[in-house]
Amino acid sequence: MKRAAGSVAQGEVSGPAGLNAIKAGGGVGEGQMKRESVSKSILSHLKLGRGPGRSLQPLQKYADRSAGLQATNRATNRDVVGRLTRQIGQLQRRQRHAQADTIMGLLSAVEAKDPYTRRHCQRVAAYAEKLCEVTAQNAADTETIVIAALLHDVGKIGIADAILTKPGALTTAEFEAIKAHPGIGVAILRRIDFLRPLLPLVMHHHERHDGGGYPDRLNGARTPTGAKIIQTADSIDAMLAPRSYRRPRSVGEVIAELDRCKGTQFDPMIAEAAAAWLATHPPVSADAASPE
Repeated sequence: MKRAAGSVAQGEVSGPAGLNAIKAGGGVGEGQMKRESVSKSILSHLKLGRGPGRSLQPLQKYADRSAGLQATNRATNRDVVGRLTRQIGQLQRRQRHAQADTIMGLLSAVEAKDPYTRRHCQRVAAYAEKLCEVTAQNAADTETIVIAALLHDVGKIGIADAILTKPGALTTAEFEAIKAHPGIGVAILRRIDFLRPLLPLVMHHHERHDGGGYPDRLNGARTPTGAKIIQTADSIDAMLAPRSYRRPRSVGEVIAELDRCKGTQFDPMIAEAAAAWLATHPPVSADAASPE
């Protein structure tokens, strides 16, 4: 295509010849060249991100404000979490106190019925705690077993005073009445939500390893471990405690009885652990404080 005289083709504006042609023909003015050059420079700076920075200041301010809000939110969240954690801790402590009060209230009811039974329950709980230790029970199971040991005889509230406090040996009929106390205890405790995990232990603390116990004649394989521990601790205290109709047995006699009855009355592993513990930590007496 022919060009008019004095015009300059696109791409020919650079160099002395191009400038002379512009001056001669006036195809592209000097002012227009400057405007295009400045425009290209601005576009180039914006694309490469190396402009003077004024156009980016609003974005930077927004980013700064956003970072500040995020830091504030994080601090607020930490405060909220900390406050909630403290409140939960306070509620848990109050709940634990309420639970302890409930247990002590039940023990007080047992004591009102028969003072001996409360002291017996406290000693059985102390023995059960030591048996949990020497048989490697975990902390949660130990807590459940110890509380169940404290309350294992709560059902005796429902047994007639004449039977419960009888100084001599029980008749067959009286013993049958006594055998109802695990079921009575479960009926009392099942109404209290946090004590429900104790129910199988309270119900079966008079079962025997050979299946000859009560109330359900469960053998060792079917009896909960916690119930077997309480049964052993209960028997230890029954042998060590003085009663009006017999003298207390010595620690040596108790160890011999545990050995003789393991596999029949007692779980063999628990009986052996109990005997070993008694041999090295003999209680001073059944009325002494918690065993060491």
